[in-house]
Amino acid sequence: LKISSYLTPQQVSDIETELKRISLMVNWCEIANKIQRGQGQAIPPRTKDQLCQLMQYLRLAGYGSKADKLTDKYFDSIKKVFDDARKKCNGLGISEKEKVEIVKAMGLRKGHWFKCPNGHVYVITECGGATEESTCPDCGAGIGGTGHRLRDDNRLAREMDGARFGAFSEQANIHNFDPQDWM
Repeated sequence: LKISSYLTPQQVSDIETELKRISLMVNWCEIANKIQRGQGQAIPPRTKDQLCQLMQYLRLAGYGSKADKLTDKYFDSIKKVFDDARKKCNGLGISEKEKVEIVKAMGLRKGHWFKCPNGHVYVITECGGATEESTCPDCGAGIGGTGHRLRDDNRLAREMDGARFGAFSEQANIHNFDPQDWM
């Protein structure tokens, strides 16, 4: 019995397809975990049903069942559903990459991002302390504050930059300090 030392093109194709299927299953698990932790309120029920159906398909597609083969076109359409759901899971309606680019473009230290009472994110520049009140452009709720004190119904948007405290706060003096920012 001679063991071949290479893979046939069909075997390579099957392995690539299986790796894509597994990566989609990992993506699905990440989204399901966020939904379970309460981060998926923005995902419509129809999309949640679609996510469940897609997981059922992904489970079957790898076992030689009668499920359709995972083609590149089908992979791309599933990935788009997952990407859209992931955007809604972070509550921002943007991808993680877009969020990182926005935070980087603003060039602010941690703790400058806040949320209105309805969860819409806004930024306070300069020192990061609220010095004026305004209205949220998305919903009209009050945002900001006065005297470097944030309105009671506004919150720090930790999901934007990972800050534990607002930039203009007693706690920020030490807890938001990252030595890497000064290198």
